[in-house]
Amino acid sequence: AKCDGSTDDSTAMTAAVTAAVANGGGEIRFPTGVCIGTVSITEGRGLRFTGVARYGTKITGTGGNPAVQANGLWYSTFEGIVFGVNATRASGGVVEIDGNYDGSHSQGAQGNTFKDCIFNANNQAAYGLAVVRQGGGAAQGSENLMLNCHFETATIAGFFSNGYNALQNTLIGGNFQGCKYGILVA
Repeated sequence: AKCDGSTDDSTAMTAAVTAAVANGGGEIRFPTGVCIGTVSITEGRGLRFTGVARYGTKITGTGGNPAVQANGLWYSTFEGIVFGVNATRASGGVVEIDGNYDGSHSQGAQGNTFKDCIFNANNQAAYGLAVVRQGGGAAQGSENLMLNCHFETATIAGFFSNGYNALQNTLIGGNFQGCKYGILVA
């Protein structure tokens, strides 16, 4: 990925993730800069997404798409990344960690860690981080840890969780700024 703030990096970012998933896990490093596009993940486990530093790496979803869209993600880590959007996502999140939203996957969203990340909805997305927004009762969204993360300007909630097992999601440190609600569990 070029991460130059103008090139659509979706294909390159998703190719790196797909290769790591095929290898049973691995690290995807993002350079200093602004990566444009969506990181797509399908049934990932043991992935590590690493930015240069909290303000050094930004991933911005475009065209009404999230910065990250996962359909099944277990025991993976995101660290030192700012996530944002530059177009309206009235019912969606800046980062969507989901499971079985298309009815073809069984893996939910469990045991993931977000450390030193920022979820900036820019008053254009309903949620900063949405865990199992679409999978609903058919997906699990539990045991996720948000450590020293900041949730900014979401039109509904900084953190949203849903699913048949929406429990043991833990937030330590960090804050909520300009969000209608900090945490919403449905």
